[in-house]
Amino acid sequence: MLIIFSAYMMKTECQLCPKDWIVLQEKCYLFYNKSVPWRTWEESREYCLNLDSDLVVIDTLHEQEFICNHTKFYYDKWHGYWMGLQQINNNWIWLDGHNDSLR
Repeated sequence: MLIIFSAYMMKTECQLCPKDWIVLQEKCYLFYNKSVPWRTWEESREYCLNLDSDLVVIDTLHEQEFICNHTKFYYDKWHGYWMGLQQINNNWIWLDGHNDSLR
């Protein structure tokens, strides 16, 4: 089972989230939970980009808590969540280019 989540940036305040997405402030989130083969981070990101979205970039503690409240913990390597965080030269960098600061 593949489980990823992604954020869809609303272009205007009046724009609604796509069907099955959840809104928090100005972002829409999809907590993808369908029975499909496991995907890598790169494949998951490509899937998101095809939906005009991207893997989630967590900007605030409030957003982190929201995501934690909509996910569950898994114990094995074939379940989990991808987010827009990647390691570059021993530094964890979000897809928007800023360093990881939520610890």
